Amino acid sequence: MDNEITQEILQCRICLEDEENMDLLISPCRCNGTSKYVHKTCLRTWRYQSISAPAFYKCMECNEDYIILNNDEIENEIIFDIFNTSDKLLYFELGVSFFLNIFIYTFDVFVNDYSLVNIFPGWYNNTLSEIVKGNTFYQNLFYINFSIYIHNFIFVLIYILRCCLYVKNKRKLSYLMTYHIIITLIYYNSFWWFMLAMGTYNMYEFALMAICIYEVFSYKLNFEIIKKHNISIKIMNESLDTGVASMYNNPLNIIVDPNLESDTDAPYNGLDDTDIKDDSIQLLS
Repeated sequence: MDNEITQEILQCRICLEDEENMDLLISPCRCNGTSKYVHKTCLRTWRYQSISAPAFYKCMECNEDYIILNNDEIENEIIFDIFNTSDKLLYFELGVSFFLNIFIYTFDVFVNDYSLVNIFPGWYNNTLSEIVKGNTFYQNLFYINFSIYIHNFIFVLIYILRCCLYVKNKRKLSYLMTYHIIITLIYYNSFWWFMLAMGTYNMYEFALMAICIYEVFSYKLNFEIIKKHNISIKIMNESLDTGVASMYNNPLNIIVDPNLESDTDAPYNGLDDTDIKDDSIQLLS
């Protein structure tokens, strides 16, 4: 009998290949028969198609929850799922910038006497101030550019705050993302440098139009941050030992033997519940 057991060939229920080495197989749930065993590598590949899907956490056949190692350390991969396409990020940018533009324009023109315009040096007899005050088109263009600029910083702030709230291993994520955040901030602030450079040649009109195109496409860079973040989270999760333990190694799975259940019609034998032998339950080992 022992020889028959040791020579038994089992089958992986995912790849359907026969396997003699029990160390490569695992029984992760309560499935029996040909569905009982699965290669550890096959199960990991199957689960990591999406860690947010139910198949990552439980067997989809018997609905038994897996015993996942380091489950508390798994990072959430969908905290920025609302921006899963660049189009959604573009709509967000346009919407936020529109309301920012109304607020900034109203406050700076009617309350603050063009203080944002006066930030720039007064070369060529305050040419930029004269252009913005004297031409409605360039005036709107200037405040649209500035609104998108502010929106981009709001986006970065939202990103950082959500990471602080929902990411567990913040140190590792900051190591993976710091370079990209710095490059993005440099890109945002080049708005000022380009304006100053064009101002030295009295080319503010060209600068305002070029910066508008430059700023509108900043949503592409913001989307790259989201994509890099998702890649970083996947790298962090894949580095974790989040394998599935065998059901045989789980001492919490207690199966009560129905033949050993107490009979209510049987006469009382004087034993308390504490005196019931451990043989009445079988722990999976």
